Amino acid sequence: MDIGNIDSAADLLFGDGAEDTVPQDITCQDDVFDIAFHPSAPFLAIGMISGTVDIHEYKGPNSKYILQVPNIHTAGITGMEFTETGSHLVTVSSDKSINVLDCSTQQSVIKVKAGKSNPHKHGVSSVNICSEVLVATGDDDGLIALWDMREQKPVGKYHEHGDTVFQMLFFSEVNQIVSCSGDTCLGVYDLRMRKIVDYSVKRNDELTCIAFIPETDGIICGTPNGSLPMWKYGSWTRPFDVFDNHPKECDTIMTYNDNIVMTGACDGVVRVIQVFPVKRNLCHLGGNTRRQGISKIRCSHDRNMIAVSGTDKVVQFIDISFLADDQQLDKLRSKAEQRHLATLREATDEAEEIALREKMAEAEEDSDWSDADSEMDSSEDEDDSDKEEGEEGEDNDNEEEAAPQKTARQVKRERVAAAKWLKDEKRKTVNFQYERKRRRVQGFWGDLNSHEDY
Repeated sequence: MDIGNIDSAADLLFGDGAEDTVPQDITCQDDVFDIAFHPSAPFLAIGMISGTVDIHEYKGPNSKYILQVPNIHTAGITGMEFTETGSHLVTVSSDKSINVLDCSTQQSVIKVKAGKSNPHKHGVSSVNICSEVLVATGDDDGLIALWDMREQKPVGKYHEHGDTVFQMLFFSEVNQIVSCSGDTCLGVYDLRMRKIVDYSVKRNDELTCIAFIPETDGIICGTPNGSLPMWKYGSWTRPFDVFDNHPKECDTIMTYNDNIVMTGACDGVVRVIQVFPVKRNLCHLGGNTRRQGISKIRCSHDRNMIAVSGTDKVVQFIDISFLADDQQLDKLRSKAEQRHLATLREATDEAEEIALREKMAEAEEDSDWSDADSEMDSSEDEDDSDKEEGEEGEDNDNEEEAAPQKTARQVKRERVAAAKWLKDEKRKTVNFQYERKRRRVQGFWGDLNSHEDY
C-alpha cells in the first residue's frame, strides 16, 4: 500500500490486508441487535431483531455457522450475556420476556414471559448477570428488576430512572449495581440492602453506555452528542472529567485493560482511548466495508479480537492482539511521550521498592532475636566457605564493561521534566478526528495530532 496516495477521507482499518488474522465478516439474515462472546471457548452468539440467536465458531481466519435457535423471543433481542462458566446464555427482549438457554442442549431451561408476575410492563432493554443465581434486568420505563433464577421470580426492584435503562455494571466487592439511563442520570443500588445508594444530577444528554476504568476507579459513559463524562466511584453527584469532541452517537464503550477503553460511534470507527496517565486517542480501528454506526463492541475470551456490530446485518472482526504488546503501543506515541512515560514508570517502581524494603525492615525488627542470631552464624559460615569463589567472581565482573550509570542530578532533571510534561498533557483536550499524517502499527493507524516533541 502506497501511504502517500491514501485518501484522507477513506476508512483505514486493516492496512494491506495481506494476511488474515481474524475471521471474515458475518452477514446475518436479520439486523443484529446484540452480540456476546463465550467466556472460555471460541464461540460467538448473535441476537437479531427477529428474536433468533445464531451461534458461530471461530478459529484463526475462519469461522463457521454452528446452529440457530429460532424464535427464542417474539421481538428483537435487546440484550444477551453468557454466565461466568459459559454453561448458559441469558437473553432479554422488547417483548418483556427473559430466556435462559442451556448451551449444552440448546434448549431453553427458563422462560419468563410478560404477565402479572413479571414487573416489567415495558420492553426489557438490558441485562447483567450478577451471580450464579441473581440476574438484573432493566426496561424502557426505567425499572430495574432483580431475579432469583432458581425460583424464576423477582426478589427486588428499583424504579428510580425515568427513561430506558441502557446498561448496568455489577461490582461484586461492594455488591452494588451502577446503571446508566436515557434520563441522563447514573443510579447506584445496593443489592444487599435492596435500596438506592446514590443518584447523579441531571445532564443535558442521555447516558447510552457505561464502562469501568480500574486504574482510576472511574466510570465512563457515552452520550449521543459525543462527550464522554467520567465519574469517580463513590462520588456520583457530578462527573470529575469529560472527554469532549468525541464523534456523536457513542452507543458502546468497552473496557480493554486497566487504562484503555474502546468506543464506537456513528462514523463506524472503533477508537482506542488511553485514560491514564494522560488522556490519549491512541488509534482508530474499523473496516472498509462498514458504513453504518457501531452499536456493540465485544472482546473475545483471549483478548486478541473484538467483534463489532451496528445498525445492519454485518458482524465484523478486528485484530487487537497488538494492544497487549507495550512495544507496539509505544509506536503509537511520540518519542517525547515514550521517554517521559519511561521515566515516570521508573520513579513509580523505585517508590514501590522503597516501600517494600521498609515493610521488610519492620518485619525483621519484630522477629525473634535468637532466630536472627542463628541465621547470622550460619550465613557467616557460608561466607567463609565461598570466600575464594566470590573473589574469582569479582575478577570476572571487572573484566566486563560496566554500563554507564546516570548521575543523581540527571535522574532528578528527567523526573522534573516528566512531571512538568504530565501536568501540561493533562490540560490538553483529546482530538478524536482523523489527521492526514498517520503512523502505521501492525496494519493499524495511530492519530498523531496530539504528539509533539518537547
